Amino acid sequence: MALFICKKGGYMKKTVEEFMYPNEVLEDNMPYLEGIYQEDYGRKFTSTIKRRIDNTLYVFDSDPVVTMNFFKDREKEIHDEDFLRRIYREYDNYIKIKDMVHNMLRKKYYHILSSYFSVLPYPVREDILDLDIEAYSYQNIHKVKFGNDLETIRRQEDYCKECDKLGVKPLTNPRHIHLLLNEKEKLYNQENKLVIKNSRWGRRIIRAMKKYYPIITLDDIVTLLEKEYAAYTANLLDNNGIPSARIMYFPLLRNLGARNLDGIFYHENRHVIESTEGGSGLHIFRGKYYRFMNEIRTEKNSLLDKECFSDDFLWSTDKVPDEYYNLYAELFPYAVNFFEENREFLNYCAITGDFKTLEAKFGAKNLIEFEQFLNEMAKKLKKFKPVDPYDNKIEEANILVQKMLIKK
Repeated sequence: MALFICKKGGYMKKTVEEFMYPNEVLEDNMPYLEGIYQEDYGRKFTSTIKRRIDNTLYVFDSDPVVTMNFFKDREKEIHDEDFLRRIYREYDNYIKIKDMVHNMLRKKYYHILSSYFSVLPYPVREDILDLDIEAYSYQNIHKVKFGNDLETIRRQEDYCKECDKLGVKPLTNPRHIHLLLNEKEKLYNQENKLVIKNSRWGRRIIRAMKKYYPIITLDDIVTLLEKEYAAYTANLLDNNGIPSARIMYFPLLRNLGARNLDGIFYHENRHVIESTEGGSGLHIFRGKYYRFMNEIRTEKNSLLDKECFSDDFLWSTDKVPDEYYNLYAELFPYAVNFFEENREFLNYCAITGDFKTLEAKFGAKNLIEFEQFLNEMAKKLKKFKPVDPYDNKIEEANILVQKMLIKK
């Protein structure tokens, strides 16, 4: 990696302007990032790297509530009055639209719920809406029937007592409850869509995405904005189902608590660089091949990117805390040194989407077996974090990696 393009030291603490205009910050610094990518993947991929970056819309907006919470305490630092006015207008309008839509759909749900409890549909009774009907869901009935789960039994008893207190017959048919909960979920999804569609903030995002990619649908936009990931890269399909544009959604202010903003961005932008028609890096979207291998390798690359810049190069203002948890980093020991020892070759396969060459070198069966192993380790880490070292699993990982290397 070329050190002459690294920008270390000499940076002041980030001011509020960096968070007001994140696209400008990225535009100013993208040449340095492109330089790193060109050195890393090879100069022959310069045009590929630039085309994929230029063909990506970077969206940094968080919802107006998160945005307002950040900027309201920093008004004295903001000299752009038009920006402030927009923030307040979008916030006030968002709250108004959200409340209106929520109340409308809540009444609609209550109207459905009231028929099951044989109560009048109007006015809306909060006490009926608050009833814990999920106590008798299929899952909870199963817990009681086959596990004698005491907590669930108490939950069902409390629910029946509350129904008796309100003078209604408890709803205990799991099929009816399943239908009601599904209806509630549909209304919740509809709520988000209506708020995005009708709020000032949502309409601004829709206009920006439509201008960038006219055939993008409202459903695509809502799905993108609803993602709970720290960042998310989506390939947009044309009318023939071919990926022809790309959006990286990185809600900057929503991620402030992670205190690893630049690291998150470096990781996701590697996915941008490696996005092909069939997938990203070592991950084929339709087949979901090698997902964890791809994410571990991408995280390792993002750490190398971060080493080339100061801690606050883009937006980060703090060092990553020791307690910061990253599943892919937790999987590093179980990847052994596979990604380091084969980094140049894997970079080539990832940016070209050349899976045939990848599988010819290491063996498709071996790669799938290694991916399944990493998948199982991820499940264990999610369940038992933090975990004691799985020494026997490290040895198993070594054996799997050696099988791939022998295929050479």
